[in-house]
Amino acid sequence: MVHRVIGRDRRLALHAMLLPAVLIVFVYSYLPMLGFYIAFQDFRPAAGLFGSPWIGLDNFRFVFGIPNFFRVIRNTVVISFLKMVGLVIVPVSVSLLLNELARQGIKRLIQTLIYLPHFLSWVVLSGVLIDILSPSSGLVNTALRGLGIAPVF
Repeated sequence: MVHRVIGRDRRLALHAMLLPAVLIVFVYSYLPMLGFYIAFQDFRPAAGLFGSPWIGLDNFRFVFGIPNFFRVIRNTVVISFLKMVGLVIVPVSVSLLLNELARQGIKRLIQTLIYLPHFLSWVVLSGVLIDILSPSSGLVNTALRGLGIAPVF
């Protein structure tokens, strides 16, 4: 009898550990499906998800009735396919070619030049943030000054 109680407690603990995963699946997989409901409504943000009038398939008739609909779909599929192919073939080819280089100095120089734009984008972003948060002329501190709050750097 004691063994069954311990087994039940253990199952309860295992189910409790499973609960966060089930919640994550629900929030990220099932909750967004409420958005499909909008496709069948004349959605008005002020009326909300369940306050907007139901129009059935009218939105789909409108979209399929656009003269360039099939051209737009074809272009989207072609561009997506080319992006997938390009984002796989180009990096793999470059890495294989770099692997074949005998001189380590040239290999490191090319790798640095390839990664340099990523670092420069962070430098540009930090410059923009410094300008926005500047205590003398930054957008945030100007708004704070307008509210009567002292500027912060």
